[in-house]
Amino acid sequence: RLYVICSSRRGSVPLQGRRSSALQLLCSPLLQESGLSVWIGGRLHPLEGVPPPVAVILITIVIALFTEFASNTATIIIFLPVLAELAIRLKVNPLYLMIPGTIGCSYAFMLPVSTPPNSIAFSSGHLMVKDMARTGLLMNLMGVLLLSLAMNTWAKSIFQLGTFPAWANIHAENTTSFLAAVENVTLSALNKI
Repeated sequence: RLYVICSSRRGSVPLQGRRSSALQLLCSPLLQESGLSVWIGGRLHPLEGVPPPVAVILITIVIALFTEFASNTATIIIFLPVLAELAIRLKVNPLYLMIPGTIGCSYAFMLPVSTPPNSIAFSSGHLMVKDMARTGLLMNLMGVLLLSLAMNTWAKSIFQLGTFPAWANIHAENTTSFLAAVENVTLSALNKI
């Protein structure tokens, strides 16, 4: 069993359960409140030089692979704040990365543990893991390529992805930065004693 206390501005929430997705659902606001999503988004420097269409493909592949081992809900709760921060750093509409990330987390076709329907199909006894993995890999590749094509053609006009929204500018101004010249007065007072 898993016993964890998640705390936020709203108070502490005791968590007892067997699935890590419950932990991620309850602690997901902490990603944003603590600034962890901003920190992770800031560490994705290699993706800042990548053209946005290539970033869409890479993000969809990473999320599709991650969701093979974690629940779809937990995967997207972890990745959406990071994708929003990365989009702001790339100077693209955050929806341009968040929509493929959200859709890509439903590409769980390869393993029996990915989703309950996969487990049900596997439990019939007519499928082997290698059969599911081979077919699922093909379906994931087709999904990634079709999603990338859709995002770079008709989705741009439907969701106005060519513009940078005003709410993203406000968010970019509210990010936390490292203060190098700050001194901890409490510790310096204790050192004098």
